[in-house]
Amino acid sequence: MENIQTLNFIKHSPVPMASLDKDLRILANSGSFNRNYGITSGQTEGKSIEDLIPDIPGKLVDALKKSLAEERSEVNDGERFIREDGSSHWLKWNINPWSDADGDVGGVVLVLESLTSAQREIELLRMSQQVANVGGWEVDLINNRIHWSKITKDIHEVPEDFEPDLETGINFYKEGKDREKIIKLVNRGIEKGKSWDVELRIITAKGNEKWVRAKGQPELIKGKCVRIYGTFQDIDAQKRATEEHAIISERLEIATKAAQVGIWDYDIVNNKLVWDDNMYRLYG
Repeated sequence: MENIQTLNFIKHSPVPMASLDKDLRILANSGSFNRNYGITSGQTEGKSIEDLIPDIPGKLVDALKKSLAEERSEVNDGERFIREDGSSHWLKWNINPWSDADGDVGGVVLVLESLTSAQREIELLRMSQQVANVGGWEVDLINNRIHWSKITKDIHEVPEDFEPDLETGINFYKEGKDREKIIKLVNRGIEKGKSWDVELRIITAKGNEKWVRAKGQPELIKGKCVRIYGTFQDIDAQKRATEEHAIISERLEIATKAAQVGIWDYDIVNNKLVWDDNMYRLYG
């Protein structure tokens, strides 16, 4: 059996940790272990982990048994599991065998972390990015590498295996003032650490013109820019709708002037009358 000092360490550990014997019965566990899995404090010792956590994944039980049988560590960096009721939870574990006074394996120490809340936030963020059509990008200036997220590649209409470089990425911007603008912003970001948030046009790999919103943030270490990262959003539909509205408004203004039509608005609540310029011209 593990020594008292080790068991006390486990009981007071801030991480969800438990010591199990060869039959997967709990010898000691931390308070955070109880809280994470809804276990009543003081009701765990001597009970099987499978009894205490009914929805424990079979893969975890197999990992515990494998660690005991092969006398080696078992690690899972995070995986999604489906409960019987259809709900899902994410778990991460680290299993290490412990030895008794004779040097024989007497059980395992299990660190079992729930990643469900964190993964839910990540999934919600990913969903919101998809709905808003926002992608991400990163330029590693130390290793001269560029990463585009899937959404960024979709906006550029390139295949998923497309590997961009800085020059290629810049050349997607429409030749002329749009490309000149992004070159100036990128250079200023690298040289002076200035971020940017700009709306420009690109020409996609399929030859389509799109309005995009590009945001960039340089990362400096000891005054030297080592990385630039940011977001990339397709705003083409909104931009074109705004432009169309502006054109319609301009045409309406021209038409009302030509027809000598005045426009007025009366605010009943505030008892206020507002005239446009034509009304003043018509009535002096």
